[in-house]
Amino acid sequence: MTFQLRAKKGVQLIFHRGAKVKDDRADFRFSDESGLLGWISSDRATVIFQDLDDVKANEEAFVTLVRSWVNT
Repeated sequence: MTFQLRAKKGVQLIFHRGAKVKDDRADFRFSDESGLLGWISSDRATVIFQDLDDVKANEEAFVTLVRSWVNT
């Protein structure tokens, strides 16, 4: 995960599947029950928090999301 520090609004976190594009793009599935992820491409997604209130409101869902992502 990396931070996009130049985001125009809020804080943007980028979730990568690795340094290289994976060959399994068509087969890759990730269940995001939180709805926080926005897919940029088949191997990268973002989470954007507008402000600290947004972070606090989504803290539990975000922690669950990160744990799932790491275990994928």
